[in-house]
Amino acid sequence: MATLDKGLDEKIIRHDLDSVYTSYRWLRAILLDDEMRVSYSENGARGNPWIESLWERTKAEIGSRITESLSLPDLRTVLDERFRYYNQERRHSSIGQIPPREHLGQTLLAYESEPQIAAAS
Repeated sequence: MATLDKGLDEKIIRHDLDSVYTSYRWLRAILLDDEMRVSYSENGARGNPWIESLWERTKAEIGSRITESLSLPDLRTVLDERFRYYNQERRHSSIGQIPPREHLGQTLLAYESEPQIAAAS
């Protein structure tokens, strides 16, 4: 089994109210056995829909690489590669089938070329 080689002192687990995270067995393991604190989102996954969507897509696309990572540095490498691809190469339908980095560049150029309204003194 992989380990993160990190202590869990003073750690808080934050997540939604899905039944798996509110079961008595799970809570006993986290609160009593592991002596951790739990913080719930008051309105579940709806509290942060864009990150829920991103994480679900990420798990679907590279889930096996995530679970096969044997150390924290390995996991970081997998996620760094994925998010570099996601931000610099992957085309997104919501922004005209271009990568976010290209969209940001276009947005900044458009902003810089627009005349700025000077503040009245």
